[in-house]
Amino acid sequence: MKKTMTIKQIDNSAAMLKNLQGLRKHWPVKVNYAIAKNLKTLLGEVDIFVTQRTEVIQNNMLKDENGNAVMDGDSYQFPEGKEQEVVKEIDEMYNVETDVDVHMIKMEDISVCDSDSRYDGTTLEDIAAIEFMIED
Repeated sequence: MKKTMTIKQIDNSAAMLKNLQGLRKHWPVKVNYAIAKNLKTLLGEVDIFVTQRTEVIQNNMLKDENGNAVMDGDSYQFPEGKEQEVVKEIDEMYNVETDVDVHMIKMEDISVCDSDSRYDGTTLEDIAAIEFMIED
């Protein structure tokens, strides 16, 4: 199912799914498959954002005579007044909406996790992480 999400929502959802996957919960195959498939899709969108963000930074940062980035610790340096423009452009990218192909699951697929002792139960954090992929 196509869902419209902002890049920020995609990034947050990907982080939550990645964390959930790291917990290695024993859930029905259908649920685990949907999580893995959606995580792959979301990470693909995040990669596009990261590439675009990197391009914006590289096109605007200060460079030394050899073309290398001028750094202050771990931070890129920008010409006077340019840093705010870069931050604004990156914030605008975070708010871009895009259609994402989300593999949906039903609430009863998740309910099994709590009603069947063969599976690990769910927490509020688990449900928050997968909420966008639950069909009504």
